[in-house]
Parts: sequence; C-alpha cells; structure tokens
Amino acid sequence: MKSTQMLRLISLNIFKRQSFPPVLSNEVELLKAAITDAKQRGLDPQHTPEVQNIVRRMITLMPFVEKFRELEQVVCVYSSLRETQPFDAPEVEAAGKRINLVNNELLTDRRYRRFYQSLQCLEIYELPFSRENTSQ
Repeated sequence: MKSTQMLRLISLNIFKRQSFPPVLSNEVELLKAAITDAKQRGLDPQHTPEVQNIVRRMITLMPFVEKFRELEQVVCVYSSLRETQPFDAPEVEAAGKRINLVNNELLTDRRYRRFYQSLQCLEIYELPFSRENTSQ
C-alpha cells in the first residue's frame, strides 16, 4: 500500500474517533464552550461542574446508559462495603469483581468506546456518575 493511501486511512480513522454521534451535537457545542471557558479561568475542565453536567447529559442520551448506571450502582455498593468491611472480606472482593465485570461489558460496547475516545480527544478522561451517587 502506498504511503499516501496509508496516510489517508490513518486520517480517516482518527476522524472517526473524534466524532460524536449526531444526537449529541448540541451537547458537544456546549461542552467545547465549557471546556474553553474553564481553561480560560485556569481550571481543569474535567473537574468543573459545568463540564461534568454536560457529560452526564450526554451519557443519558447514549444507548449504553443502562450499563453505565449499573456500573455506578456497583461502585456505590463497593464504596459502602469498603467503609464497613475489611478489604479482604468476601463481600468486598465480590463487589470488586462485579465492578470489573460490568466495566468490561461497557468496554466491549463499540459505541461506549467511541464516545469515550471522543471525550479523550477533548481532554476529558473521567466520566462523572450521576449527581445522586456523588457527594457533589
């Protein structure tokens, strides 16, 4: 394969990774504006409430939302068990294994991977859980 053809394939592949689904077009524009605003104020965009709220809304519009909510619940159970049980307790170990299982199921979803890769291109590496499951 010629180097120009290879370069074209690579650039097309990169373009695919940076694109969000059309259903998120409004949120993507809001997200980009919120990221720019946070950077101008000298803040880490992924930790600002505006960016987190936009990402939360984006997640609710995606087909993997139910699996993501399941992961939230499993993480909450694990956190509460860690506060009351020793680290090596069977319940804590089982909850930890469940987190890995649900996370792996999410990672096998092509739509989730593409969504997460697109966020990474915007320097968003942490996906926020819903407000009711956080202490914010």
